[in-house]
Amino acid sequence: MNDSVNHPAHYARWPVEVINLTERETFLIGNILKYALRAGLKDGATYGEDMAKARWYARRHANNVAGLDSLRAHFADAAAYLATRQEDTTEMREYLQDQLTAIHDQVEKELRE
Repeated sequence: MNDSVNHPAHYARWPVEVINLTERETFLIGNILKYALRAGLKDGATYGEDMAKARWYARRHANNVAGLDSLRAHFADAAAYLATRQEDTTEMREYLQDQLTAIHDQVEKELRE
């Protein structure tokens, strides 16, 4: 059953709910993780829109907070956290790592231009 308030399907698809991952982070990093994990899953939001939002937050973090190295460190921390969970998070970790690599690479390219 879909509980669109407490457990929306676009966040509850993974073995670890996205809120459990994002609440450990800063606002900007949490939003990057949120949009990366829900990309293309929320009704009314396309994959491209969600990834664009994730990149927007990543650029803001890189420009105003701590740079690209900080992004990479936060992304590695998120994957490490998922690896410590009791649930089998292999698919979630791999998907998230692919998404975050794409986000990082695009932001790095944009910042160089």
